[in-house]
Amino acid sequence: MKENKAKKILISLIIILLLYLTINYFFMYFRVVNDSMSPNLNKEDYIVAIKSNSYESGDIIVFEQEDKVLIKRIIASSNEKVNIDQNGNVFVNDEFLYEPYIQSKSIEPYNIKFPYTVQENNFFIMGDNRKKSIDSRMHEIETVSENELLGKYLFKLPIIKK
Repeated sequence: MKENKAKKILISLIIILLLYLTINYFFMYFRVVNDSMSPNLNKEDYIVAIKSNSYESGDIIVFEQEDKVLIKRIIASSNEKVNIDQNGNVFVNDEFLYEPYIQSKSIEPYNIKFPYTVQENNFFIMGDNRKKSIDSRMHEIETVSENELLGKYLFKLPIIKK
């Protein structure tokens, strides 16, 4: 009887350990540190991201540049041409980009020259809160390379705020 109980406990511990390792290998947890992605992701929100080999326009990504973890949205990929008009409308390869996830359009801030062609194995990224986001429109970030990507946004954790 004691041997059977010990065996069940050991199996349970192994299952818990395997689940823990699997979850921590494929999933990552991050805290949003600014409002560059609002209203969709706000400062102090917690998100879950998954490691991925496939990214496309519209995906919210987590990446690391200069020891900072940032969260932005992919606008364009390798060899695509990005242009933004004075009204803040975004065009990829001369086609208007429909962006239902932003509240207001803005070309500002920017210090790169448009139209901009994305280099091979890179992504042009922007925050949803265009007026407050430092993103690919700025030389400080420009594009994000594939090897800077940490993962793809899955969902926001429902954290109760005080």
